[in-house]
Amino acid sequence: PTELAATHLRREPLLSIIASLPTHLQRPDDYLSVHSTCPMNSSSYTSNMSTAFEGDFFSQAWTFVVSARLELTLFLAALTAHFLLFGNSNPRKTKQKTHKETASNERQHFSNAKEIEAAFAEASRAGQHKQVVHCWAAAKKFNEPISIPLANVVESMQRFKKEPEYIIREICNYLTRKSSACSIGVINDLLDSLARRLDSDLLEQIVAMLPAAGLVLDGKSYEIMMNMYFTMRSFDRVEKLVAQAKAKQVPLTTRGSITVIKTALKMDRFEEALTQFRELKPLWAGPAALSGPSTAPRQIVSQLVDMACKEHELNRFLPELAKVPLSDNDVHLMVNEAVRQKDDSLLLQVHGLAVEKEIALTESTYGLLIRGFRGDQKKVESLFAEALAKKPDAGPELCLAVLSSCQQTCNFDLADKAYAQFSKNMPTSVLSAFVRFHFEAENFDKVCDIYEKDGAGIRDQAAGEGRSILDARMERCVMNAALKCGRSTLAQSLLSENPSDVAKHITMIRNCASEQNLDGAMDVFTSLKNSGVELNSIVYNTVLDACVECSQLKRAEAW
Repeated sequence: PTELAATHLRREPLLSIIASLPTHLQRPDDYLSVHSTCPMNSSSYTSNMSTAFEGDFFSQAWTFVVSARLELTLFLAALTAHFLLFGNSNPRKTKQKTHKETASNERQHFSNAKEIEAAFAEASRAGQHKQVVHCWAAAKKFNEPISIPLANVVESMQRFKKEPEYIIREICNYLTRKSSACSIGVINDLLDSLARRLDSDLLEQIVAMLPAAGLVLDGKSYEIMMNMYFTMRSFDRVEKLVAQAKAKQVPLTTRGSITVIKTALKMDRFEEALTQFRELKPLWAGPAALSGPSTAPRQIVSQLVDMACKEHELNRFLPELAKVPLSDNDVHLMVNEAVRQKDDSLLLQVHGLAVEKEIALTESTYGLLIRGFRGDQKKVESLFAEALAKKPDAGPELCLAVLSSCQQTCNFDLADKAYAQFSKNMPTSVLSAFVRFHFEAENFDKVCDIYEKDGAGIRDQAAGEGRSILDARMERCVMNAALKCGRSTLAQSLLSENPSDVAKHITMIRNCASEQNLDGAMDVFTSLKNSGVELNSIVYNTVLDACVECSQLKRAEAW
C-alpha cells in the first residue's frame, strides 16, 4: 500500500501536464505510458476511457439532432414528396434508333451521278445535314456534271460551324470545275437562302465570284438582294443596286419595283416613287400581272396616297389612280386633302373616282364632302340623299355637316329634312346643333318647340341618370329664345332648375341686356326674387346696367 500510494502521487502531476496540452498534441500513448507504471490493470483503464469518449460523442450528436430537427424534418418531407411525384430522379430511357436513321448515318458509296442527285434530294427534303455534307464530299470525286442544291449545302456547312472562308473556297471550286451544271436559278436559290437569314457578308462574297464563273445576275437576283437590304434598312444599298441594274440594262421584277417604291417612300422621295409607280402600271395591266405577286399592292397605294397628300401633290397623282384599286381610307385621305386646299375641282374629281370604282364611302367621308361643297346647295342635297341611301343608319357626324352647310346657305328645307331624319333617338349633340342653328336664324319658336317637344325624351333620360342635357351655350340659346318669344313658362322652368344660383341669374340678365331684351331681364330678376334668395348689391346693379344698356333711362331712374 505504501508503494502504490507513492506511485499514484508520482503519476498525478504527469497526467495534469498532459491534460493541459492542446488537443492536437495529446497522444493516447502518453496516457498509456503513464498508466503503465501503475500496477493496476491498464486494459480496464483504457476501456473506461473509450466508453467515456463514446458517451460524449453520442451526447453531442443527439444535441445536434434536437437543434436541427425542423430542418431535417423538412428535408425528409421534400425527399419523400419528390419520390412520390417523380419516382426515379434520373430516368434513363434508351432511344431505339430506327432502321432508316441507322441507314442514313452510315456512309453511302455512289457509283454514278444520278445516285448522288437522288441522295441529295432525299437528304435535303429530310433535313439531314450530315448526309448532305457527305453527298457533297462524294460529288467532288466525279468529273461529270451533277445538279447540286447549293442552298442546302451551304446551310449544312454552316450548321457544322464551317468557316466562311472554307465555304467560299468550296463554292468557288465547284463553280470553276462544274460551271456547266450550275445555272443562275441555282445561284438565286442560294442567294435567297442567305438573304432570308440576313447573311449579307457571305452573299456579297458569293456574288463577287460569279463573273469568274461566267454567271450574270438577273432580275430575280437583284430582287432578292434589294429585299434583304430593305429589311436591314440599308436604303443606300438598295439605291446602288437599282443604279447597277439600270446600268446593266437588267429589267427589275414586279417585287423588285415594289421594293424600290417602298425605299423611296421610306426616304420621303415622292418623285422617285411616282416614277417607279408609273413603270409598274403596264405590268399590272398586261399579261405579266398574272405572274406577279399582286395586281396592285393596296399597302403601297395607300402609302403613295398618304405621301401625295402630305406633299400637296394630289393633283399630279390623282390621274395615276384611274386603274388602281383603292380603299375607302384612301378616298377619305384624298377628300380631306381637297377640303383642306379648298379646291372644289379636285374634290369633284376625287368623288367621281370613288363613284366610278364603286367604293363604299364612310359616314365621315360623306361629312367631309358635304363640308367641302357646303356653298353648293344642289351638290349638298345630292350628297345627303346619296349618304342616306347608302348609310341609312348615319349618325351625328353627317347631321352636323348638313347643318353647317344649311347655316351658310340658309337652306331651311334641307335642315327640316335632316331634322326629320335624325329626330328619332336624337343624341344630345345633334339636339344642341339644331337649337343653335334655329337660334342663329332667329327662329325662336322653333327653338322652344325643339327643346320642349322633341327634347323631352332626352331630358327624361338625362334626369334619370342625374344629369342635365343643357350646356352653357345651349341653355343661353333656349332661355333667350323663350324670353324673346314671350314663353315665360319655359324660361321659368329653366330658372327653377337652380333657383338659388345667383351667378346663373346674373348671367341671364346680362345676356338679355346684350340682346336689348329688357323685359326678359326683368323676368329673370323677378324669378330670382321669388325664390327667396337674399339679393345683394351686385344683382341690383346688374339690373340697373341692363336698363342703361337697353337705353331705358326712365326705367333706370325708376329702378
